[in-house]
Amino acid sequence: MAATVELLLFCGFLLTSVTGTTFEDKTVEPGVDALFTCLVTGLSQDTPVIWIDPDNSEISESDTDNFVIGQGFFMWGSKISVLTVKSAKLATLSSGDVLKCKVRSDPDVIKKITLTVPSQVVTTWCKHENSFLYEYVDADTFFDNLADAQRACLAASRCKGITQEPRRNNRFTLRARPEVNNNSPTGETSWVIC
Repeated sequence: MAATVELLLFCGFLLTSVTGTTFEDKTVEPGVDALFTCLVTGLSQDTPVIWIDPDNSEISESDTDNFVIGQGFFMWGSKISVLTVKSAKLATLSSGDVLKCKVRSDPDVIKKITLTVPSQVVTTWCKHENSFLYEYVDADTFFDNLADAQRACLAASRCKGITQEPRRNNRFTLRARPEVNNNSPTGETSWVIC
């Protein structure tokens, strides 16, 4: 019995279910881990499903910084393998990159999906020396570096900017008001989206 493969794309929820040997472009969301599920029928429980990266190299199960591979479960002659592509790895992929799943013992059974990676919106932050922004988003939340504070600010609907506070070991705090007060008594520095 010949094996057949179905590739499903998840990004937190089922986006599409496609069968066939080639796939239309699929859009993945930057900054979020993406899950790909490969369903293979007509094989035994011990038959491994492998994943191939855009460079046409087999994805190693030990490459947990970029991927997580799960062989899933086996039922009634069908096996599911799940590939999680970590958000950091997704950021290195480009539109047109292809991921493949296949059965190691049958090189003819290959399914592929071509990714569409939307351009990431670039946010420009304006720095204001010797300034502070009014009103904490959360007075108990601090960040040790600007990049983490910027990511958190972009994700928080109330956040309008960031202030670095020397009196709090130069940690960064999220602020709820965008008005820049250019007269900081403690030498603070603030950033707002330009």
